[in-house]
Amino acid sequence: MNIFMTFLLGSIGGSLAYYLQLPIPWLFGSLITTVCLGKLPFIAPPTDNFSQWMKVILGVAIGSTMSQRISNMDGDIFLLLFFVVIGFVGLLSVVGFFYFKRSSGLSDLPSFMASLPGGLTFLMSLSDNLGESFPKVALIHTVRVVFLISFFSVFSFLAGFEKVNTSNTELAFSLDPMLWQVFAFAFIMKAFSDRVNIGGGQIIFPMIGSAFFYSQNLLQVSVPNIAYAMAMVCFGVDIGYRLNQAPLNTYFPYIKSSLVFSAFAVISALLISLGLSKPFEVHYFLLFLSLAPGSIAEISVIAMALGFDAGLVAIIHTFRFLLIMLIGSLGVNFFSPPETVPAKG
Repeated sequence: MNIFMTFLLGSIGGSLAYYLQLPIPWLFGSLITTVCLGKLPFIAPPTDNFSQWMKVILGVAIGSTMSQRISNMDGDIFLLLFFVVIGFVGLLSVVGFFYFKRSSGLSDLPSFMASLPGGLTFLMSLSDNLGESFPKVALIHTVRVVFLISFFSVFSFLAGFEKVNTSNTELAFSLDPMLWQVFAFAFIMKAFSDRVNIGGGQIIFPMIGSAFFYSQNLLQVSVPNIAYAMAMVCFGVDIGYRLNQAPLNTYFPYIKSSLVFSAFAVISALLISLGLSKPFEVHYFLLFLSLAPGSIAEISVIAMALGFDAGLVAIIHTFRFLLIMLIGSLGVNFFSPPETVPAKG
């Protein structure tokens, strides 16, 4: 019942934002509502299983847009973008490492994990390595996601993107008789993701798998638009709840540090996007979303809600996520203190 009430309030907040024609309404509205009402006794977070299902469904939906982008992709542009992403991840990782050590007093490994752009999902799989620092680092990443959602909502409104913000979030449900194939495929991808059990696999595997199936015309029916809205409400409620449960007095320095670093990351991404827009012949905001230091799920639904090419955004973020997994694993091995060997006798 508590979870139902939480989603009801989140949906009401999303509906209000949708009615007011705010950008990214279902994500932004549910997040703000949950933050404002999160201390109520009947508020509860989404269950892990439900959140994972939402990521799987979203992954299948994003995969369909990726298949269209891949079939028309320009190899030179993607190659250059990948090098830009590598440089951008490297920049944020180095700057963030020294910044969080100095501003928050975190040790080497937590500072490194806090600096990874969009590494919250991967971070969850490494919680044991962070020990007592895990809640602090998780809060830093959560605040960054909230900052990004709020920033893109305001920025897209000021930039005039609000005219297309409802193109993919209308509450419409198509009763196509072949729709069962999409949900059957999602069920298989969910089982496979659970079996492999890799951080972020709930969205990565369905996304890559559906991109292949859609490109081969093995899947032809699109995920209903209402699924986007449900996924956004789920993510907004989940993020808002986690932020609201943090003891602000104790964790205020980490929240402040996260906001400052997030602003630096967003400004850097915006400047890079503006500089590369003409050479790449791609809209600067699309590049901006591709470099945004958030997770695949949130940034992809933002792209969908604003009517931009979610396929390109998902491809770039998938590459960045794999890069983060690589350097994150190397960083954990490098910064983790050596195990002490008990003395004999």
